[in-house]
Amino acid sequence: MLRLIFVAPPGERACLVFRTAGNPNDLTLLFEWEHLERAWGYMNSEELRKKMKQAGVVGDPEIHYLAEMYSIHRSAAD
Repeated sequence: MLRLIFVAPPGERACLVFRTAGNPNDLTLLFEWEHLERAWGYMNSEELRKKMKQAGVVGDPEIHYLAEMYSIHRSAAD
């Protein structure tokens, strides 16, 4: 089981972790940040590089910055 235990950096609101079906070593992390500037700053920080190395990350991450357009929340009534 994957365990991520660390204090969230300032401005991070949430993090979702996805694993690629059939490849448990291929992860996608989806973060929610208060401000794009904080996200950019942390994603380019030495602190993150150190944490990734400690976690055994191999290679460079592929980072995309997204803006939410809208959300759809389903219920049993849908």
